[in-house]
Amino acid sequence: MINKKLMKQKILDLIKNNNIKNWQIFILLVTLDFLQEAITNNFVFTKETYHILLAPKMESYQIDNIFIIMKRNSTYSYLFIPVILLIRILTVTMLIQLFFLFGRMELKLKEVFRIASYGVIILLIGSLVKSIWLMSIPREQLTIKMFSHMPLSLTNLVNPYKMDHIMVGLFNSINIFEILWILTIGFLIKLLYNIKFTKSVIYSLGVWVLVLIFQTGLNLYVARVFHG
Repeated sequence: MINKKLMKQKILDLIKNNNIKNWQIFILLVTLDFLQEAITNNFVFTKETYHILLAPKMESYQIDNIFIIMKRNSTYSYLFIPVILLIRILTVTMLIQLFFLFGRMELKLKEVFRIASYGVIILLIGSLVKSIWLMSIPREQLTIKMFSHMPLSLTNLVNPYKMDHIMVGLFNSINIFEILWILTIGFLIKLLYNIKFTKSVIYSLGVWVLVLIFQTGLNLYVARVFHG
């Protein structure tokens, strides 16, 4: 039988452990993100995939040129992984700090940064699951719409092909991995600061909603820029 107190103590030690530095955790996350991105670029976005998706609209040589350009861009994208990852972690860290500021609770930045970092692991697993799902689909059955679909999300309950791409993105965001992220962040906050689980989950849910609003707003802005 699992000793709950012992498990909680081990989790607390993992958060507060001064022998493990935040920069070490960050390097680990960058490595995991790099591997996930490499799997996607090499096994999902293959030359065959490009030809199947674009063949009805383009000549073979045009598709080959696009594939070469996209491969080159994907190589450069690896350089931005640490920056994007750091922005994600710092955004969540600052929002958690903000919510607790309203609740008149003082948090240690180092510990909150670590909580946000552990939360990223769940989201990386979600990205990996999506890549594996796309890899499992026979190439001849792939459609462009599938790449905007998130497995185990609300899009499984509707017909995403009849929805606006902004709504598809919103429905994709409500998935099992995001829910696990909310619960995990809430659990770690509860454990670390000894507050009620319901209250800590409300905090993490608030952070998630704010991030979702920002992402949706950004998608709307990008859509307006590129589509007028």
